[in-house]
Amino acid sequence: MLTQHKIRQVDLFNMWDKLCSLHIQWDAALRRTESLKLKCEKNAIKNIVITGMGGSAMSGDILHRLVAGCCPVPIEINRSYSVPAYVNEQTLFIAISYSGDTEETLEAFKTALKRKAQIISITTGGELAKLTPPKSDLLLLPPDSTPRTSFGHLFVSLWRIFDILKLCTNGFGNVKEAAGFIEEQINLFSNLTENDALELAGDIQDTLPIIYSNGTTLLAVNNRLRNQFHENAKILAYGNFLPEMNHNEIVGWERIIHLTGKVSCILLRDESDHYTTKQRMEVTRELIEPHAVIFKEVQSAGNSLLERVLYLMIYGDFLTYYLAILNETDPTPITKIDLLKTQLAVIKPPK
Repeated sequence: MLTQHKIRQVDLFNMWDKLCSLHIQWDAALRRTESLKLKCEKNAIKNIVITGMGGSAMSGDILHRLVAGCCPVPIEINRSYSVPAYVNEQTLFIAISYSGDTEETLEAFKTALKRKAQIISITTGGELAKLTPPKSDLLLLPPDSTPRTSFGHLFVSLWRIFDILKLCTNGFGNVKEAAGFIEEQINLFSNLTENDALELAGDIQDTLPIIYSNGTTLLAVNNRLRNQFHENAKILAYGNFLPEMNHNEIVGWERIIHLTGKVSCILLRDESDHYTTKQRMEVTRELIEPHAVIFKEVQSAGNSLLERVLYLMIYGDFLTYYLAILNETDPTPITKIDLLKTQLAVIKPPK
């Protein structure tokens, strides 16, 4: 049985407290942005580009899926050094870098500046804060965490921008009242005696998790869960979505004898799943389940799309955290990313 003593032995950087305080972070972000005023011209916005990498960009992914049915202008999430060719003075360009020093984001940001896009920067400081011109908007975050444990700060800041500019409605849920729901889920998944996420972590130990979901409302949640497996548990994870995988990937399950006993499957489900996609999920399970160590369906819970998305995200955060602890792996360090950045730092760009 997992105990707090065991958690403290492994979790040397105390990610536990960060996971358990998301509702506090959420409320703090709401208060911090309550009186926010923006300099950009709403009527000039014809498209939106949100640029960032990793956990910094994930808030954009989540919000993009939530507002897909109500935002009056197209949104693109940009994970690159470059920017789309259409970026110009009619673009709302939101640069998100928790550290403020993400090189891909900075280069894209500089290009957007040259294209005279309307700029909003979200960061804790660094070069992004220094380079954001006075005529543009700068939202500063508290520098007390990591991108993957700062979702409340990042998402609420981004949502506040959309809300002020009337680029979304609250049809997906009430952001201002979500902290109470978040706290309830944290209490649920931090209970070490009765906990579905902890049980699943034990079931998928020493396997390659494959995550499936719909390709609309849960697409970003699927992607985030894979990233949390990578960064928290330090294991590879793979994912895809339905119905697309029914047109190609499903065939790949025919010859996986070399993976026997090594693959687990997690299917994320939500009431927004298209009625035919629901049927496809049932048939897909019948075809895949015999080849997986475990096939687990995780049904979302909540009274709105926002709450259901948050439920699955919190479930995934604790699932990947528990897997790290069970594998005696500290969930916070990202050694290979740090090594990669160190080696890249000595490479001189072409003149």
